[in-house]
Amino acid sequence: MRTVPGRASANELPIAVVETLPLWQLDIVELTGHNLESRGREEVNHLLEAGWRLLHIYTLKYEEDGVWRERPMGILGRLR
Repeated sequence: MRTVPGRASANELPIAVVETLPLWQLDIVELTGHNLESRGREEVNHLLEAGWRLLHIYTLKYEEDGVWRERPMGILGRLR
């Protein structure tokens, strides 16, 4: 987010305020999607510790070998 004098960037705002901002105002420079099941959770936790923000959680529904499966997924964004 370009800093305007007297205005905080998204990294400096409390999370409750950031959650109410439209996505385009966050000035995200990179996006990634990850599986939130146990094997993907460690990578997601590392990204969160590195300053990435969890933007969205959804359930991926897909068919595999004639069986419908569901997998929790997350979209994370890295702010400028």
